[in-house]
Amino acid sequence: MKDNFKYFLRAFKSELIKMKNTIGLWSALIFPVFVVFMNFMIYFNRPESIEKIKTNPWIHCSANAVTLWSFLFLPLYIAVITFYINYNEHKSAGWKHLYALPVPKQSIYVSKFVVSILLTVASMFFLFVLNYLSIRLLAVIRPAIPFGKFAFDQLITITFVKITLACFGVISIQFIISLIFPNFIYPLGFGILATFTSIFLLSWEKIIYYPYVYSFFAAQDLKKGNPVLFTNPVILGLVTSVFVMVVGYYVYSKIRIR
Repeated sequence: MKDNFKYFLRAFKSELIKMKNTIGLWSALIFPVFVVFMNFMIYFNRPESIEKIKTNPWIHCSANAVTLWSFLFLPLYIAVITFYINYNEHKSAGWKHLYALPVPKQSIYVSKFVVSILLTVASMFFLFVLNYLSIRLLAVIRPAIPFGKFAFDQLITITFVKITLACFGVISIQFIISLIFPNFIYPLGFGILATFTSIFLLSWEKIIYYPYVYSFFAAQDLKKGNPVLFTNPVILGLVTSVFVMVVGYYVYSKIRIR
C-alpha cells in the first residue's frame, strides 16, 4: 500500500510538471475571466434590470454567471484540459517512455485523473473568487443596485461546490476519450458536440440522465434556493464518474503500445 502511494505521488508530480505553462493550465484562468467579465458587463450596462428587485442581488448576479459557466464553458473547459493531460503521451511515443518508468499503470491512470479534477477545482475556485470581486466592484460603481442591503449568501458557496461535484461525470468521460484516441479531433470534437447537443435536449423528459447537464441543473438550485448538497445531479455525476473510470481503466489496461 505504501509503495502504491509512493508510485502515485511520483506519477502525480510528473503530471503537474508536464502541465506547467500549457494551454490546458492557462485555460483554468482564461475561461473564468471571460465568463465573469461578460456577466459583469451585463449588469454594468443594464443596472436597471436589478435595481428594484426585492431578492438578494448577490444570488441574482451569481446565478447568471454559474448558469452560463456550467451550461457552456465548463464542459468545453474540461474537454480542453483532459486532452492536454494526455496530449504529451500521444505525441513522440510518449506512452512508451512513460511505461518504461518503474511506475504501475494504475498509478499513471489515477494521477492523470486526479490532475484533471484538481485543474477543474482550481478553475471553479478562481471563478468563485472572480465572481465575488466583480460583484463587489459592481456595488461600488453602481450604488443604485441594492447589494448593500443584502449579505453574501452561503448558498452561493454551496452551489459552486455542487457544480464541481456534478461535473465529475463529464471529467471521467472526456478523460477516457482523450486517453484512448490520440487525435485531438475526437476528444475536443466530442466535447463540443456533447455540449451543444444539450441545448436541444433540455426539453427531453430523460435529460436528467445526460451527464453534460448535471452541472447546469446543480447551478439552477441557486435560483431555487436549494441548500442541499447531494441533490440528484450531484449524485448522478459522482456515480457516473466512478462507473466510467472503472470501465475506462479496464479498456486502458488492455491497450497495447506499439
